[in-house]
Amino acid sequence: DDDYFHADITSLGYSGWEAKLLADVIRDKLQLGIRFDRYTEDRFNSVGTEYNNITFGVNFMPMKNVRIQLNYVNKTIDSNADPDFDNDILFLNFQCFFDTK
Repeated sequence: DDDYFHADITSLGYSGWEAKLLADVIRDKLQLGIRFDRYTEDRFNSVGTEYNNITFGVNFMPMKNVRIQLNYVNKTIDSNADPDFDNDILFLNFQCFFDTK
């Protein structure tokens, strides 16, 4: 039976996990975070690929309903079949929360 989103790939094993830490530097204003996650897949019982990501992040809350997030993700791939591209990520996110009461 197909076990990978109905893609006709019947021999794919996969697993993953993550560890993360978020610390308040200035309560309700500034947070620092780090996360490591690993995703492993085995295709056709012969080719294994391991994806490792380390994320460093800063959350800044200048007001009660505003959050600014800056994250850097260092990505590595260990595989005989897939190349390890230089495709790290740097992203900036602005969030605004509205009180619906």
